Amino acid sequence: MSPLFRDRLGSLLMAGFLLVLWFQRSYTSPFGGMFPDTIMGIMTVFLVITLILSFTRWPAMLEDTGGSDHETEEGDTSSGRRLRQVLVVIVLLALWTGLYRSVGFAITGTLGFAAIALYLGDRSHGLRDLYRALGFGMLVSFIIYMVFAYFLLVPLPPGFLFD
Repeated sequence: MSPLFRDRLGSLLMAGFLLVLWFQRSYTSPFGGMFPDTIMGIMTVFLVITLILSFTRWPAMLEDTGGSDHETEEGDTSSGRRLRQVLVVIVLLALWTGLYRSVGFAITGTLGFAAIALYLGDRSHGLRDLYRALGFGMLVSFIIYMVFAYFLLVPLPPGFLFD
């Protein structure tokens, strides 16, 4: 399956998913749908852009012509490495979402983001990279917390440390 076909197929499937969500929405307050409707609108714009770009010359320049299954230094194929990375990230996200109610959003957000950033990073995992990933994870978690708690008025789980 070519990357161009995957882009088109993924865009069409996501458009169908958004269409189903759009027709199933029912909100209990006048402003209750502002956030989900905005997100669905933004996603629709990006899907339309992706579909339009898939029919131009732009994606042809980006396709991998060297073959994606070449051997790496470790003797692992790049597609096998990508599959392993996806599976590890899925496990990390499952742990993150499974623990955020009991441990709290601030801690799991920081640790989850830092773990994924360190795992997917191309550089060596020294102490400086660990501090950078934790700091950036704290910043992202803080921004998400502020948006949900103060702008959207949606409380996030505080966890056992902040109860």
